[in-house]
Amino acid sequence: MAGEKRLGEVAEIIMGQSPPGETYNEHGDGLPFFQGVADFGYRFPTPRIYCTAPSRVAKPGDIMLSVRAPIGRVNIADRECAVGRGLSIIRARTPEDTRYLEFALRAKESQWDAIEGSGSVFGNATRRDLEMLPVSWPEEASQRYAIAHILGTLDDKIELNRRMSETLEAMARAIFKAWFVDFEPVRAKMEGRWRRGESLPGLPAHLYDLFPSRLVDSELGEIPEGWEIKKLTYLCSTQYGYTASAVDEPVGPKFLRITDINKRN
Repeated sequence: MAGEKRLGEVAEIIMGQSPPGETYNEHGDGLPFFQGVADFGYRFPTPRIYCTAPSRVAKPGDIMLSVRAPIGRVNIADRECAVGRGLSIIRARTPEDTRYLEFALRAKESQWDAIEGSGSVFGNATRRDLEMLPVSWPEEASQRYAIAHILGTLDDKIELNRRMSETLEAMARAIFKAWFVDFEPVRAKMEGRWRRGESLPGLPAHLYDLFPSRLVDSELGEIPEGWEIKKLTYLCSTQYGYTASAVDEPVGPKFLRITDINKRN
């Protein structure tokens, strides 16, 4: 088909292979080891496990494509890393095509969901599945580079905003912990560190009177005087999720699975 090629024509495909289990560690020895989408971020994975005897190694800039459910998710290796059986390494035959190929594969993510649902792929994508995967491919290299530049510029801005949001979220978490877990405003009052007209980090002076002046014992430890311990069920209602079957029709609202929830974004 015009404007389309098989993935195997434009990229080298290296299937992941898990190293021996005894070589895994969590204290940074060896290379970061990625087994699947659990460690994927918006564009780059977050190291959690390392291994000292990698079997398959991705180079910086390589595309990592998940080959186990959810199939087709994409991340980029931002450093040399080990890749397990849940992933494959997609390495563009022409390095200048890497960024374009990344976007072409991202565009296929929703189609993999449909392929899985049709029964064509049973929870795993093989090398042959990947080699035969059709991807949009303008014949003119200049067109591919232009598309990659435009989309890459937008994507870089998204990544910058995402990192800024992470920083702000970390600040908000730190303030919440200081106010409502460590009860720093109450302790400042108790220790005489608070004076009107001053403020603790993150606490405007006009909120001073919202906090009691002493801590009292509770079943969870010390809490501000006048506060209570409540069970979550007293404060809100909960409802368990539903597990859809493979034959459910893909209609109606989006069905969310645990793998759809990104721990960072």
